[in-house]
Amino acid sequence: MTSDGVEVSNRLDGIVHGPAAQAGQIDVMHIHASTASAAPIPWQLPPAPRAFTDRQDDRERLNHVLTGTRGDDADGGMAAGPVVIGLYGPTGIGKSALAVRWLHEQHDRLPDGQLHARFDTGGPVDAPDPDSVVSGFLLALGIAQYALPAEPDQGVALYRPPTVDRVLAVLLDDIGDAGEVAPSLPSGSGRWRL
Repeated sequence: MTSDGVEVSNRLDGIVHGPAAQAGQIDVMHIHASTASAAPIPWQLPPAPRAFTDRQDDRERLNHVLTGTRGDDADGGMAAGPVVIGLYGPTGIGKSALAVRWLHEQHDRLPDGQLHARFDTGGPVDAPDPDSVVSGFLLALGIAQYALPAEPDQGVALYRPPTVDRVLAVLLDDIGDAGEVAPSLPSGSGRWRL
C-alpha cells in the first residue's frame, strides 16, 4: 500500500489487549493515561446462614489455625505465610455453612476481600471448571474482560500478581479433587484458603 508515494506497511506484533491504532505516518503523538483507580475489593461470599448451630469449638479451632496459636495464647494476629484449611466430612453436616459463617466473622482481618467459588452445584447446572473460576476471580480483582487471556496457563499467571500483596480469603466450596483447587490458589504470604 502506498500513501503519498511512500510504501506503507501496518504490522501489529504480539498480543494486544484493548484498542490498537495503526497509521501510515505519525508526526506527533500524545498519550494520556487515565488516573488509575484502586483495585476493587471483592466480597463474593454468600450471605452467612441465619440458622446456624453454635459450632463454637470448630470456630475456635479455625481461629487457632489462622493465628498460628493454640489454646489461650491467641493475640489476634495472623499466622506467618499462607494458610490452607480443609474441611471435610459427609454431605450435609454444615461444612459450607461453617466456612461461610466463620469467614464473615473474619471480615475485619481481610482488608483485601474474599473470593468464593462453588465447584459442585448439586443440580442440573454444570460445575464450573477451574479455568472459569480463575477468570471470575480475575474479573473480581479488577482485570478487564478484554484482558482475560484465552489460554488457561496465562490466566493462572495473570491471577498470581494481583494477589501477592493482598490479605484475602479464597473459599473453594465442594471440591472434588486437588486438580480443581491448584489454579485457584493465590500467591503471597497473607492468603487464606478454606
